[in-house]
Amino acid sequence: MLLVEAPSINARCDPAQSYTVAWICPTPTSLTATKLILTKLHGRPQKTNNPSDSTIYTLGEIYGHNVVIATLPFNQQHGIAPAAEVVTNLTFTFPNVKFGLLVGTASAVPIQGKKQVYLGDIVVMKGDGIKHCGVLQYDYGKDVQGQRFQKTHFLNGAPRILQSGITQLVSWDCRGTKGLAEDIENQIRHKLRTVDDLEVQMRFSRPAPDKDRLFRAEIEHKSGSEGCGLRCDQDSIYDYGKLVHRDPPESLSIHYGLIGSGNKLIRNALERDRLAQEGDDAPYLCFETEAAGVMNKLPCLVVRGISNYADSHGDEDDEVWEPYAALVAAVYGSALLSRITPSEIQKGCGCS
Repeated sequence: MLLVEAPSINARCDPAQSYTVAWICPTPTSLTATKLILTKLHGRPQKTNNPSDSTIYTLGEIYGHNVVIATLPFNQQHGIAPAAEVVTNLTFTFPNVKFGLLVGTASAVPIQGKKQVYLGDIVVMKGDGIKHCGVLQYDYGKDVQGQRFQKTHFLNGAPRILQSGITQLVSWDCRGTKGLAEDIENQIRHKLRTVDDLEVQMRFSRPAPDKDRLFRAEIEHKSGSEGCGLRCDQDSIYDYGKLVHRDPPESLSIHYGLIGSGNKLIRNALERDRLAQEGDDAPYLCFETEAAGVMNKLPCLVVRGISNYADSHGDEDDEVWEPYAALVAAVYGSALLSRITPSEIQKGCGCS
């Protein structure tokens, strides 16, 4: 069992009214990653004004911001409806929350033209100002015979204060996103060095490059106790056609664009590629299962670390990459909050 202590613990919980930032992490791994990056851990609220709210919250501080952290129920860690219910309860229990960050992992569309997305990369929602806000619910709409599937669920965009924070984050020096990615990797190494638990250090460190394998879409996972690395690519020395060969990344990359959100967890590379190019919308960078339930309940920004390629090998990729992917997303979120002062949130966040 992993026990993680925050750098500084304050046993006193501030009143619920003093929390202005919601942080939604769908899975236990994402919650552990979030606890690793807290400046202070406040603990749990002693009482709330919402007796029907059964969510167990974690309260803390990130760069001066009082943050309320919620995760989905253990048996409902995927899905739009559970995410919507958690956020609805949160906004009632913590009435002064101005916006949220939905931070976790996602399944990548690995190749989009010249754009390459690798395991461990970060994807941040970014709208095009016309057709989408940066997130589209790809499985909600009208299916008319002889026509393309028409998406009809329109979601709210990220609040202006977070969009302005992203601008500050990527432009603070001439290195842009590359410099930010290097800073995130440095922060992760620093934070893990401060953790006493060696198991946590190893689990949340970046996996070796040879653990990032992209199979051709038609190559299905072979189940078995030996694991994907031994069964699925055991003949790759002789059969180079099984893998898509790409130059290994020098470091993690940060991608801004369209995120697909829906109720199904995609583990089918052929379906992934079909959805990625569906309709006239911009190509999806990744798929996840919560954002569409959150965006119209709370002004929110979606940040995802890539832990698999949405193919039949994805569950085994998750076992290796999910901790690191969750941590890089959490560090990005904390870096974004570092560019926004608490007073700027209080005077108005542009969330209307």
